[in-house]
Amino acid sequence: MICCGLPLSAEGYVDALRRPWEPAPASSRFWVTALVEHLHLSHDTEVNTLPTALVTGSPERVPEITIALKSAGFDILAAGVMSPEDAPDLAARSVDCYVQLPVDGPPTSGGALRRTRDVIAHEMLSRFEAAARFLPLLAPSATVVLVTEGPDPGDYAAGTADPGQKALRVLVGVLAEAILRDCGGAGVRATVVGEDRAPEEIAALASHRPPESLPWWLYASVDPELDFADWRNSVLCLASLRNT
Repeated sequence: MICCGLPLSAEGYVDALRRPWEPAPASSRFWVTALVEHLHLSHDTEVNTLPTALVTGSPERVPEITIALKSAGFDILAAGVMSPEDAPDLAARSVDCYVQLPVDGPPTSGGALRRTRDVIAHEMLSRFEAAARFLPLLAPSATVVLVTEGPDPGDYAAGTADPGQKALRVLVGVLAEAILRDCGGAGVRATVVGEDRAPEEIAALASHRPPESLPWWLYASVDPELDFADWRNSVLCLASLRNT
């Protein structure tokens, strides 16, 4: 501290305010020193309060959701890792949010039985193994978001649901139930969402808050060939659907 051009400590500042004929009270030095030590301690023990996130899955899918989580206020501990050994700095009970994205397996061919077998042998086993490896890193009350291919069940149009995607979602739901059975007592939550959701929506689910409205300028690309009246009706319909 500088006073009248002279450097002063906190204790010296109290002495500077004392009139020359007054003795320096011992209590003033004690309390000022205690206050300074407290402030130094508070600064030294400051901790990071950002929620932490871990993202696994196909490398092609990881960047978008990682950016969305970062924008939502998460501290990304690791992204795109396949096992805890790939991120040795991760500590037990340090992850507040675990987002598991689909894993791209080899192309499938043949009939429905063979395709289903390949999905179980590659993607589902990979998902279960990753969950088993990363669960010890989850903090109490952590959120697990399992992203699966295809839309959410409520978004299926009548008669257009892909049987393979529906079966895959059921299997991912089994994984979510297993996670809850193992970790639900610690307050861990697990949910399954379709990959057709925007990354910002998935990040909002991870942070337990409603998704932010789309920027107004994105609506300009909605059906650009329509006349103004029909375009306006389409935009209003989309906006109302997002708010329901």
